[in-house]
Amino acid sequence: MSVRGENGPDAVAGGRALQQRDGDPAVLLPVCEGDLSPRAVDLARTIAVGSGSALLILQVVCLPEQTPLDINRRSNRESPGTLSHVVETAQDETPDITVRGRVRVGRNRLSILAGAADAYAIDTVVVDDSWNNRLLAPLMRTPVEKLSAAIPPPVVSSFQQQLAERVPSILVPVGGGPTAGAAIDVATALATAHDAHIELLHVVPPGESTSRARGILEEAASRLQGFEDYDTWLLEADRIEDAIVEQSQYYPVTVIGRPQKPRLRRLVYGSKSRAVRENGSNSVLTVWD
Repeated sequence: MSVRGENGPDAVAGGRALQQRDGDPAVLLPVCEGDLSPRAVDLARTIAVGSGSALLILQVVCLPEQTPLDINRRSNRESPGTLSHVVETAQDETPDITVRGRVRVGRNRLSILAGAADAYAIDTVVVDDSWNNRLLAPLMRTPVEKLSAAIPPPVVSSFQQQLAERVPSILVPVGGGPTAGAAIDVATALATAHDAHIELLHVVPPGESTSRARGILEEAASRLQGFEDYDTWLLEADRIEDAIVEQSQYYPVTVIGRPQKPRLRRLVYGSKSRAVRENGSNSVLTVWD
């Protein structure tokens, strides 16, 4: 088994992984420092099934500056057996998609994943919410924010509970911002995999005209691209984040877009997205694009 640097060929793990070309669309699931949560695996597999993509499980190996990138001793010791087992297990549990494993070596996690996004046809990246340091989030960019800024594909982070075995409905709050599209795409993939119903929700303050709000919902619905099992809903409430948190208890999954306020405004006034992520019920997914 050979390993090259972050810009070269990668090692391969998992026998059946070779059936899929690296140029075919894939959901990327990084494994960093041996940490791979079951909920991240389940989420990545489900998105891959719903979007008709392959699943690429990437073992990230970070080497210090004094260590040459072309050596394979460390990666052979740390990753092949574990990665092969994860790939084979995911393939057995999800026979309808192709699961493949790769090992990429580099100096830091961000550059390795940015290189992987360039090397493969990645349409979505899935990470666990441990990438979001909630203590530092108001002050500086978290690793998932840095990753989403460095790569084109949207990054999905999970929070709260693992995906339920059965998901009959998904709540997607839309506010008309630039992040709504990617969140709708992820929700559509999840709904397709689970044969679930999508509820597109827009919250308006009391007394506000609903004409613009209806236009936002119509635009959101057009993003579903043929997915027909959905409804749109206008909800009047004083505080948008409180209304979404309250409604999240009725849905196994809530999919939200990343914060839209600049960081300073988030620090002073707070973030609706963060409030929903931390206070919402069941499984809350944030889509960073």
